[in-house]
This record gives sequence, structure tokens and C-alpha cells, in this order.
Amino acid sequence: MKRLKPKAPSRVAQKSQYRAEYRAIFETLRETRLEAGLTQIDLAERLGRSQNYVSQAELGYKRLDGLQLWDWMHACSSDMEQFGRAVEAGVKVAQQGATEAKPTKPSTKKASKGGARGMPTAASSKGYSPHPKKR
Repeated sequence: MKRLKPKAPSRVAQKSQYRAEYRAIFETLRETRLEAGLTQIDLAERLGRSQNYVSQAELGYKRLDGLQLWDWMHACSSDMEQFGRAVEAGVKVAQQGATEAKPTKPSTKKASKGGARGMPTAASSKGYSPHPKKR
């Protein structure tokens, strides 16, 4: 019997991390922490994690599983129900915005000059070098 080749899909699904709705999830993580009056360091200590872990989750670079999300909510004196309602509201806003403009992939390029949040650092200042030039 002759094997048939599979048909190509009529449309390719976009990766969830690039969908406008995904932003609603990690923005809600950040909002929940801020409403609890916690810094990233405070939350990291409560979770037994690093500040970098909290930052990456809030920026959407780190995905949380169900238990990690539950831990996050309880460390912020919140719960999954409140989180779900906030995400639903954020998704509705994102979907309204997505109909107006097509979402794009976030840039992975780093700024050529400056440090965090585009602020200039001593190393990026003109003429500064931590190593003197050899003559």
C-alpha cells in the first residue's frame, strides 16, 4: 500500500511566547508583586529563589509551571483565582490591541551602549577604558 504524504497545515500556529496575550501573564505577575508591596529581592527570599529568577519570570523569559505560579501568588498574599481574573482582563486588552496592530517578536539584541534600562554606565562613557592603553 502506498503511503500518502501529510498535508501541510493551512496556517502555522504562532508560538505562545510571541502572542500579545502572553504579555498579560507576566505583567500580572509583576503587578501582583507590586500590589503586595514587595521588591524582587523580597519575593525571591520568600520563594527561596534568586532575584534574577523573579526578574526573568516578570519579563517573560522564564516560564512558571502551575506549582511555581501557586507559590508566587501565595508569597504575594494572593491566590490563583485573583491571578486568573487579572490575566483574563489583561488578555481582553491585549486582544483588542492585537486587532489594531500585528504583534511582533521581542528583540533579543542588547543595546550597544549603556547598562540596565538604557542608562549609561562608566564603561560606556566616551573615552573610558578599565585598561590603560599600551604605548
